Amino acid sequence: MSIASLYPSINPSLLLDFANSKVLDPRITFTRTTTATYYDGVTTAKAEENLLLQSQFASSWSTSYATNTLNSTTAPDGTTTATTLTVSTAAANSGFYQNSGITSSGITISIYAKVGTSNFVGVSPDSNGAAVYANFNLNTGAVASSAGCTASIVSVGSGWYRCILANTTVAGNGYVVIAPKNADPGGNPWSIGTPSVGNSVYIWGAQLEQRSSATAYTATTTQAITNYIPVLQTASAGQARFDHNPTTGESLGLLIEEARTNVATYSEDFGNAAWSKGGSVVAAPVVTTNQVIAPNGTLTGDQVDLPAVSGTNAFSLIYFPFTASALAYTGSFYLKGKNGGEQIWINFTKNGVNYTQTLCTLTTSWQRFSLSSTLTAGGDNFQIGVDLRDSAQSAKSAQTFFIWGAQLEAGSFATSYIPTVASSVTRNADAASMTGTNFSSWFNNGEGTVYWDRRRTNTSANPEITIYNSTLATAFYNGSIAYINTAPSGTIAASSLANGVTQASITTGTGLTGTGSVKTAYAYKANDFAGSSNGQSAGTDTSGILQTGVDTLAFFTSGLNGFQHLGKFAYYPTRLTNAQLQALTV
Repeated sequence: MSIASLYPSINPSLLLDFANSKVLDPRITFTRTTTATYYDGVTTAKAEENLLLQSQFASSWSTSYATNTLNSTTAPDGTTTATTLTVSTAAANSGFYQNSGITSSGITISIYAKVGTSNFVGVSPDSNGAAVYANFNLNTGAVASSAGCTASIVSVGSGWYRCILANTTVAGNGYVVIAPKNADPGGNPWSIGTPSVGNSVYIWGAQLEQRSSATAYTATTTQAITNYIPVLQTASAGQARFDHNPTTGESLGLLIEEARTNVATYSEDFGNAAWSKGGSVVAAPVVTTNQVIAPNGTLTGDQVDLPAVSGTNAFSLIYFPFTASALAYTGSFYLKGKNGGEQIWINFTKNGVNYTQTLCTLTTSWQRFSLSSTLTAGGDNFQIGVDLRDSAQSAKSAQTFFIWGAQLEAGSFATSYIPTVASSVTRNADAASMTGTNFSSWFNNGEGTVYWDRRRTNTSANPEITIYNSTLATAFYNGSIAYINTAPSGTIAASSLANGVTQASITTGTGLTGTGSVKTAYAYKANDFAGSSNGQSAGTDTSGILQTGVDTLAFFTSGLNGFQHLGKFAYYPTRLTNAQLQALTV
């Protein structure tokens, strides 16, 4: 006979299917006095976008009275992929063009350009001469003239500038044009200003985005790119969070967390002086703020250009100095790589010596990385980068990555993100419970079975559930008829206590150290207790009485520090058989 065939035939008197319903049963009292973050599994935001093909000026671009030499010089990213654009006939419309097919308003165009034999370059989203354009002086690094857009020019080093036409008011006939000039034409560069034969500029990295400002450059070849990311949401005070895995979209259920404080200030602004930048033997990292769409859907992700780090005791770091207590701390960042495969370290240090570190290998998608360590009291640094003073780290070539959402919290695991600005911020604890007739309508004091399905997204946490007598609220587990917690070691403990005396104590599962679903069923009856987790054989205890006056069901973390994603809770007003307990948890 299969275990599945032993599944109980009776229905539970209470079923809370949080992962599927994504609603809070009206009989539950839920509290949290602050805002808190979560993923709703629905909301997305446009992240990387480039609607131009061959953004490094290959076959999708046409020349007009000009020649182009691909891969002729070093580009801003250090590769030999920049193009030389040279005037071959003295005509106003001498240069590059591509029909993007985009004719809407509110677009942004950007290119990287550098002086060749010409000091000016003009860019427009209209080849018909309409007043939407920007002309840039590549010698002085200034906008020479513009109309119909918010024009800007940003130095990116080695003589290269990023030339930006933000929030253009019209896209005209859908063409993007680029024209070398020997002077500011003072108008649309495709219809005004005749260059000389031989005038040239170096160009690279063209980008067209349907939004009001430029984001970090995303290269294209034969396909346009538009990527979307899940958006981190903010729940208001008192609003329950039904959280989701941001990568898979899996519904994790009701999120219950303990209180935590993010002591890292300016958690989304690494250009701020609160975040120090330092280098020895090599240069310090360079931070450029607000370059990519962050996990919360805003343009607040910062770019970090980390130099090559090699040589004895060399380091290049961004770090947050703080005064630690003698406690466990967890630091975390949201990170993603420019190209993927970047490798950087997160560290805790004191006096230049690392407590511990973790190596983060980045992808081109946002991921949250964390590091936990027990610190000694005094001045410490929470840092990210490469630090060869630690023999566990190795030399790395220059890398570019993106960073957002720093969190530094006292505790042995990371909790949901808490944004900060000039001061630390506390997220208060979640608590959910049923009392009164909302409780008594389904509960049986004489015997019963509790089923609990929770998602472990962090194996350091210690989540719990309890059914107890609230008159013993100063130590609720001392009056519990069912008390279940998941230890970080992977052992599921289920117990019953009466008036402070343990009546049953059962190990219902072992070796459950990974992340994912953990299912536990615990049955109670006088002198007849049993429990099973994840299909393991039931543990039993055949001696013990039951707590009387039980009146409360609670999902919370005040007894043992931790957090939980509660996928499903069910209660059966009878003591199911051991085989049924095992079948329930498969």
